[in-house]
Amino acid sequence: MNSHFPDQPKLQFQSGIGSFGKFSNSLLYKRKYKNWSSGLRILYQEAENDFPYWINKELPARKLTHARTEQVGLMQENKLQLSKNQTLTWNIWGQQLQRAIPATTTQRVSAASQLDQSIRTTLNWQHLGQKMSWQARTAFYKERIYFQDSLAGVDADSRAWTSISEVEQTTNLGNWKIYTGLNFTYLQASTDGYPNGVDQHRLASFTSIQRQYEDWAFAIHLRQEWANAQTIPFMPSFTMSYRCHPKIKISVAAARNFRLPSFNDLYWIPGGNPNLLPESGWSQSFETNYTPSKTMVITWSGFNRLLENRILWQPPANGFTWSPSNVDQVWSRGFGGRWSWNTQVKAVKINLQSGYDYTLSTATKTKDIFSLNKQLIYSPLHQGYANIEVNWGSYGIHYLHHYTGKVLIQHRSLLELPSYQIGNLVLEKSWKFGQVFNTIQLRINNFWNANYRVIERRPMPSRNIEFNLFFNFNITF
Repeated sequence: MNSHFPDQPKLQFQSGIGSFGKFSNSLLYKRKYKNWSSGLRILYQEAENDFPYWINKELPARKLTHARTEQVGLMQENKLQLSKNQTLTWNIWGQQLQRAIPATTTQRVSAASQLDQSIRTTLNWQHLGQKMSWQARTAFYKERIYFQDSLAGVDADSRAWTSISEVEQTTNLGNWKIYTGLNFTYLQASTDGYPNGVDQHRLASFTSIQRQYEDWAFAIHLRQEWANAQTIPFMPSFTMSYRCHPKIKISVAAARNFRLPSFNDLYWIPGGNPNLLPESGWSQSFETNYTPSKTMVITWSGFNRLLENRILWQPPANGFTWSPSNVDQVWSRGFGGRWSWNTQVKAVKINLQSGYDYTLSTATKTKDIFSLNKQLIYSPLHQGYANIEVNWGSYGIHYLHHYTGKVLIQHRSLLELPSYQIGNLVLEKSWKFGQVFNTIQLRINNFWNANYRVIERRPMPSRNIEFNLFFNFNITF
């Protein structure tokens, strides 16, 4: 979001290989002139993804086929310092991803493929004043998704264009800070199902008032929006934080929520539902930060959200084509905790982190009696992680362990995907050779070789290895 341009030209090259035909390269070059800075990033990645998987341990392993991916991308960043307090930035990002879509565990073969193409550009002007600042920005996105499946007789070409323009003013009045602004968004899309295209005009005005005291702060955010000349419900939100003790900070928030269906929700071929209603509701949250020492932070948080007409994508009882529909009312609530601790023993630096989330999301009003008061599909009730990082001079070791609880995949039959645990291990060694800073990295993904699914009928990779080399060049002209 805030790119840093070094005083000296910087050149960085990365190359990696891995299991299942993975190969990647990336190049980054940044340079800062007197009042102009520029950066260029190029990336390429491919993989066969022909990993083995098991339907169950009693059957022999199968090998995933027709799963090759190839991705190429380019990003150009430019920043011009117009004066001491004025800057102009321009960025462009292009990307293409070609992928073959493998057969599910219940299909014999697949002929499906998908081409994703996008180009996104932004222009931003900023004027920073002592008491008043201005910012004007505009963006243009052009995106294409081309899906083909000769076996299913599907040849769907979807294109979308988005234009966003926004102007914002910031006023500083001592401990008060006031933001005001306007946003205009234009969206247009065309698909085989809607060859004449569909479009949407959205205009929004927003105001934010913030006040900072010694031990507490609050902010009020107000937003009014119109879509195709129709008024969207007024959306206020409020946040407040209070440091009740030098080591304890408490924060609370409340907001009105409203979301129009996206073009994918409405018009995606196949599966889109043009009869969707917008989501609306209210949410509340709290957070407590406890810092018992300089090296330890403990955070507890909780939330409550009630949404009417929740938009939920789900698979049919028999078939493969997912489609969205409105759930009359969904009540989501939960809590979570985070813990981090770091220390240094002589030349050894140690960082430990862990977290847990409990999220209960149920349909409290619905026409489907089988899903009433049951957890939403693919929504885990329990999730947790533990992370340890140890650095000793030029050596580093990093291990991340993640747990995901079981999830419902169908309400009528109460089918579930079992819980799973994934461990990833990273080993690193850095050294300097002349003016080149080098890092060699070994990654072992799915260290414990778990056999798991995130989505039913879609196998996930077994244990796999990546080997990466990073080269950072200091260039002097």
